Amino acid sequence: MTYLVKQKIRGRTYAYEAENYWDPEKKQSRQKRRYLGVWDEATGQIIPKTAERDVKTTKSLGPAYFLDSVSSEIQLRKKLSESFGEDGDIILAMAMSKLLHQTSLKNLNNVLDDSFLPEMYSLKESFSSQWLSNFLERLATKEKSMNSFYNSLIAGEDETLIFDITSLSSASRNIDWLEWGYNRDGLDLPQVNLGLVLSLHRHLPLYFKLFPGSISDVVTLKNLVAEVKALGISKSLFVLDRGFYSENNIKEMNDANIDFIIPLPFSVNVGKGLISETNREIESPANAKRFGGDIFYVLESEIQNDAICRLPQKSV
Repeated sequence: MTYLVKQKIRGRTYAYEAENYWDPEKKQSRQKRRYLGVWDEATGQIIPKTAERDVKTTKSLGPAYFLDSVSSEIQLRKKLSESFGEDGDIILAMAMSKLLHQTSLKNLNNVLDDSFLPEMYSLKESFSSQWLSNFLERLATKEKSMNSFYNSLIAGEDETLIFDITSLSSASRNIDWLEWGYNRDGLDLPQVNLGLVLSLHRHLPLYFKLFPGSISDVVTLKNLVAEVKALGISKSLFVLDRGFYSENNIKEMNDANIDFIIPLPFSVNVGKGLISETNREIESPANAKRFGGDIFYVLESEIQNDAICRLPQKSV
C-alpha cells in the first residue's frame, strides 16, 4: 500500500510516493520512494516534476561565418550560383565542410550538423551516402557549368600563373584513368595526374584538370596551356619546378610559345658549367640584387638550349 511522504530540503518541500516492503535478506521492513514533485504549501498541491531536458546540439558559427566572409570577398558564392544555379550553394557548403573537418564526404552530414552552414545556405538535402553519390554523378555531367565557372575565375587574369602537377595513387578498380606512370610518392600503384593553375598575384586557384596517370608532365602542361588559352588567357608565365627540365621539354615549350621560369638542375652538365664559369665573379657588388628584403648575387647567362636562365648562384 502506498502513501504520501513530504520531505523538506533547504527550504523546499518535496513529495514522494512511498511503499513499505519486507526485505527477506536483512529481515526488516524497508521503504521504496518515487519522486512526485514539489509540495506547494500555499495550495496544498504537488507541482509535478518536469520532464527530462532534451539534449540539444551546440552548433559552431565562427568558422562557417569566416569562410562565408571570404567567399563573399572573392565573389565565390556569386560565381558558383551563376554557373551552377541552385547547386552552387551545395557545392560551396561541401567545400567549406572539407575545410572545417578533414574527413571523407561520407561524414558530410555529421559535419554540417555541427555547423551553421545549413542555416546560412538554406540547405534541405539529407547528404546521405546515396544522395552524395547521385549528386556527384550528376555534377560530373555539367561540363558547360564547369567551363562557365572557370571562365569567371580566369576573367581579366593577366598576371603570373603558377602550375604544378601531383599524382593521386589508388588501388581502386573503378577509376578508368588510373594508369601506371612515374609515381612521385614511390608507391607501387597506378595513378591519376592532377594539374592545377594558380594566380600568383591573387593567390587563388583558377583551373584544374585530371589526366590519365601515364601522360608525361610536359604533355599535361601543353594540354593545360591550350585549355587555359581557350578560357581567355592569351599570355601567361608559368613557374615550373626542376622536374620539368630537359632539353627536349624546353624546346617543346618554346615551340608551343609557353613562357616559363624553371630552375636549372645543377646535376646537368650545363648547370655545372655555369657554376664553374661564374664562381669567381658572382660575389662582386655589381651583381648584388635585393629581393624581398634579402640580398642575392645574380648573373645572367645565355645557354645554347633555346632558353635564357637567370640564376641566383649564392646569397648572403
